[in-house]
Amino acid sequence: MRQINEQSAPRPGRSPALWRIDDGAAASAVLRDRSWTVIDLGSHIARLQAETGEDFSLLIAIARSSLIYQSGKDHLRTRRAIAKFFGTSGVEQWRGVIEEEVRRAMDRLASSGAPDLVRDFVDPVFVACIGRITGLRAGDERGVLDSIAATRELTEPLLPIRRLRAAQAGFQFLSDLLQPAGAFAFDGGPAPLRDVLAGSALPNGVSAEALTISLIVAAHTAAESLGLALAGILRRGPTAWRAAADLEWSDLELDSLFREHSSTLMLYRVADR
Repeated sequence: MRQINEQSAPRPGRSPALWRIDDGAAASAVLRDRSWTVIDLGSHIARLQAETGEDFSLLIAIARSSLIYQSGKDHLRTRRAIAKFFGTSGVEQWRGVIEEEVRRAMDRLASSGAPDLVRDFVDPVFVACIGRITGLRAGDERGVLDSIAATRELTEPLLPIRRLRAAQAGFQFLSDLLQPAGAFAFDGGPAPLRDVLAGSALPNGVSAEALTISLIVAAHTAAESLGLALAGILRRGPTAWRAAADLEWSDLELDSLFREHSSTLMLYRVADR
């Protein structure tokens, strides 16, 4: 752990001490310790909106509804609302959809003259699957990916106004693609996340639409990390490929793969004790 911008204590008009923790065990301890909490992003953006006259209403709704910016009872209630959908049985009902899109992307990868694992496999599988699972209208793969790229910057602290505008526009693009509850069905298949959340008991002020959009962005981080991990395994050679086929392999190796190949480079926490 090394300190950035050393200071004995926060003072008016000065930034508090910032620490960068590179050790995995120490980072895990901070993330699990209740003495650390998430930044109050919603209040920060609301103040910026009031002072500048910019419309950041969707960013404020995202900050209120997103799991990564919630804490305490609101965080627990939101997790309970999505738990069944993302549990083993909930994911299982989407297996056919996922396998169908994986097969389609494998054909796309095989037919590419210069195959790229992310461009020709991870991205198309993600956009196709997440659209059907959450309730996004299909058709604009590049638009969805570009919007997610803009919105993911919201995890960085002290963003300039122009990048907040870009994040707001990215979330708005995804919001415009999100179908109203009950309007999105696939051949009598399971209800998409948008519909499930619309009928769930969410905390006060938490929007089903904003929560759905925030989970789409979070899901892309997970998918990208899986793609990076897959690329890492491929670079290790045939011995590693055969080992990955073992049923117990994921239990032993998945944590280390995510540590080595995570697409999220920084997580921020604030000490509140």
